[in-house]
Amino acid sequence: MTARQSVRPPGQAPLLHLTPGVRVGPYLFTSGQLGTDWRTSPAISPVLPHLGDPTRAEVKLAFQNLELVVTAAGMTLDDVARVDNYYGHRGVSTGHFAARDEFFPMGAMLRPASTAMQTDGFPADGCTYAIEAIAVQGGREGVIADDVPASPGRLPMGIRAGSFVFLSGRLASDYETGLAPEATTPGWIWIGSPIHAQAEYILRMQDRILAAAGCSLRDVVKAEVSLVNPRDITGLDEVWRAAFPQDPPARSIFIVDGLAMPDVVVEINLIALDPGSGLRRRTIQAAAAPEPLFYEPQAVQAGQLVFLSTQLAHDQRGLAEAARPRPGFARIGAPGRLETEVIFGNVAAICEAAGGSLADVVKVQTHLRDLGQLDAVNEATKRAFPADPPAWTVVSMTAPRPVAGAQVMCDVIACLPGETAAKED
Repeated sequence: MTARQSVRPPGQAPLLHLTPGVRVGPYLFTSGQLGTDWRTSPAISPVLPHLGDPTRAEVKLAFQNLELVVTAAGMTLDDVARVDNYYGHRGVSTGHFAARDEFFPMGAMLRPASTAMQTDGFPADGCTYAIEAIAVQGGREGVIADDVPASPGRLPMGIRAGSFVFLSGRLASDYETGLAPEATTPGWIWIGSPIHAQAEYILRMQDRILAAAGCSLRDVVKAEVSLVNPRDITGLDEVWRAAFPQDPPARSIFIVDGLAMPDVVVEINLIALDPGSGLRRRTIQAAAAPEPLFYEPQAVQAGQLVFLSTQLAHDQRGLAEAARPRPGFARIGAPGRLETEVIFGNVAAICEAAGGSLADVVKVQTHLRDLGQLDAVNEATKRAFPADPPAWTVVSMTAPRPVAGAQVMCDVIACLPGETAAKED
């Protein structure tokens, strides 16, 4: 059995109930790193505020904090396979690319797979950027498909690391003129829909990238989809059923405040299990957790990793009864706490169905509509994880949720130590 290591670099003392990094075997999962030392927010000198670019300094500090976590885990930045970036505004991209090129100077095709999304706020006032990472010790290689347009942001198409292939977030763009011609719909007649055209295009391109890595869409175990409009979920599911007619991957759907290009409505990143790894893949079904609202399983296990789908405090009628304040007592019971308790109860049931427990959760990403609920969510997290909490990233997304009235959405990964050597039956 592989021991779980809580990674806490000296000098890092987050005010939230989280672990800066969690390592199990070759895998490291980090919390979202901000440009703060958790004593000032952000930790940027107010002296001569108009000299230099404070955003660049903030982003660089976030990268430095990331490096501290990775190093404390006994790894290097060369082991980072994937990063998720959160922008408070579009202007952060300049500082992000400068810091990325400094900390990951190995060239576009060997940098970590990367996704960026725009957020509405962070736990620390004044911060405009956060970065979280998955690292895999043991070497990595870039994945290039010659018949797929390359991103102008010097991003890799994908990274193979260990038993997995991590694909960067992709938009329906040819990265020359904007929307790819194949992903456009005629504006002068009611034919076609942007979500269908764009999602189909993205999955075609990602299938080509996976083919270059010796995989296909059949090997995808986790997808993260960012939408700007929750009404597009129905169209997305129609595309999804065609692309994954059997055994669809776990999927988290995020309703975000903005994507990197005008006119785009969706961004998708994928994680695939190398079919040559010999690791077991199975769909997890827990009777004690609610059925997913969309075309996705509750979770997919791939070796020792369990990837959960969209986590909302829902049942088949909408927001779960246990997540609602009692009628007439709206001021008793913070929505953030109630919803988080329901979500972690469902996560526990899914982890148990996989042969683990809630204590095996290594990564949680939480999107809040109202950061004013953060303290209540933090208290619920303390109760769920009294010792050794997971890596945790919190951002604010004010866009409507797929479930009316919901305030909290989570993305969750668990790591089962006993499954390290689990092979194909």
